[in-house]
Amino acid sequence: KTKVPIFSLIAGTIVAALFMLPFPSWESLVGFISLATVFTYIMGGIGLATLRRTAPDLKRNYKVKGAAIIAPLATLAAGLIVYWAGFPTLFYVITAIFLGLPLFFGYYAIRLGMPKNISYLLGILDLAITLAVAFFFDIGTSGLSAANNIALLIYLLIMGSLIAFNILMLNIYSKIDTVKREIKASYWLLVFIFVIFILSYFGSLGPMPIIAFPWDILVAAIAILIFHYIATISGFRTDTIEDIIERTKEI
Repeated sequence: KTKVPIFSLIAGTIVAALFMLPFPSWESLVGFISLATVFTYIMGGIGLATLRRTAPDLKRNYKVKGAAIIAPLATLAAGLIVYWAGFPTLFYVITAIFLGLPLFFGYYAIRLGMPKNISYLLGILDLAITLAVAFFFDIGTSGLSAANNIALLIYLLIMGSLIAFNILMLNIYSKIDTVKREIKASYWLLVFIFVIFILSYFGSLGPMPIIAFPWDILVAAIAILIFHYIATISGFRTDTIEDIIERTKEI
């Protein structure tokens, strides 16, 4: 009658309440959700710097002053929070990110022109390999508490190969010209995930702290800033931005 999604609101409230209950793994759950959220914040500073470079003529209701300084600092802050979360939490979040691949191929890749049978097959393959490799690494490191460089190498090789294969298939089957450019512009993010994962493993908060505190934070900070500028350079002016600029000119 009022067009308010009552049942959805009730369900959401119940789920939110369950998340707040003091389960044995409540602290881990909160850490996981918080880190997953902060991971998205990395895009904030990068988005600001990229839009300033690629769309200087975009009409802005509010323009942040000192963006050249604020943008990299924002990326640095978010990136360091991700690093400080610790290796186990970071591993689970990265695994969750990779588990998004089946959803991507099960729905969005088809809209990009990939045949359904190939898209579904890739989704199933991604799901099976990601879960199997994550389980293998978890067992090999005694629940992510012990160092196992062989397990780390195997994990990186398999997941890196899987991601590369996915990118290859998207480039082959995608029928939209801008998709290949968008994929190329996102390479930095894939590399960043693996780099921050490796730094976390060998840093002071990881199972094999070769890089002692505070040098690990310095190395992580430098790496994060490098990726910030790489991401900013790789960004480009999309058709959506062009449409927004054209529409705002009329206002």
